Amino acid sequence: SVYDSTSILNSITEIGPLGIGILNLYNDTIYCVQTYRGYSDYISRINQPNLAGTACNFHDTGIRLLPGDSSLTDLHNNVVLPLYDTFGSLVLDTTTCPSGLILKPENKHNFLYVWNDGTTTTSKIISKAGTYWVTQNDGCHTYVDTFVIRIFNFPEPIININVLELGLAGNHSYSSYQWLLNGEIIPGADQSTYTVAENGDYRIVVSNDAGCIDTSEVYKVTNVDENAIDERSILREQIKVYPNPVGNVVHIQSPVKVGIELTDIAGRIIRTSKAGAGSLSLESLSEGMYLLRITDRNGRLIKMEKIIKN
Repeated sequence: SVYDSTSILNSITEIGPLGIGILNLYNDTIYCVQTYRGYSDYISRINQPNLAGTACNFHDTGIRLLPGDSSLTDLHNNVVLPLYDTFGSLVLDTTTCPSGLILKPENKHNFLYVWNDGTTTTSKIISKAGTYWVTQNDGCHTYVDTFVIRIFNFPEPIININVLELGLAGNHSYSSYQWLLNGEIIPGADQSTYTVAENGDYRIVVSNDAGCIDTSEVYKVTNVDENAIDERSILREQIKVYPNPVGNVVHIQSPVKVGIELTDIAGRIIRTSKAGAGSLSLESLSEGMYLLRITDRNGRLIKMEKIIKN
């Protein structure tokens, strides 16, 4: 703030030996190449350059150089890059699915690669979580790039069956479901379970929150009794569910005794009743959407309705 050449010259304060050459500012620290000795095993640092005079805290032996670097006469940009990644370009986080992952850094300059396990291949196949890094040497400089691999659970969908209701083995939850019959999409069959209405080859396509998609193996259904399905179709029209939306109690009106099962959208069972037609309490449940499954005395699905709790 003093615009006077004499005052500026008089303010000079010697903080270290003569012969400091190249200066490079990084993260509020000035790094200095020492040239007064002809060579040096260190890079000097001015640790607090915003403070006046000797308060700037000049450190003559701030960073010890690696063997072979004592003739350093310049500060390349990569010298003071952050330690977590010394490569010259950034790679954004990437999600890959269980088909596998291969780490393959760019090889524009015929780098010699050395991975953290000592291997010298130009790529690495990854099968488990962990931190992986590779050093790349172009004959003059060494760069390091680090990869942090995390594994997210995405189990393979396996179909099982309960009478005529298809479901998935294991207590797995996916973000979306789509059932197929003989390779074709079944309209509206987008829940974790599906009650078959005809024989055929069934599969299910599932996805997770990361966008990975997997398709199950074929499950062949051959035990559908079309006459029984017709009877349930008639009964389905006779069963009434009310009110909907519902407050605390939902009523089920049916000419015969039925089983009642309340699940969440992911198919997890919340409440059941096998006492026949009547009512089911939703008290203490949070607001939202639920599925009401109504079955016959043999456990076969008659009707499924979405219930809104408010």
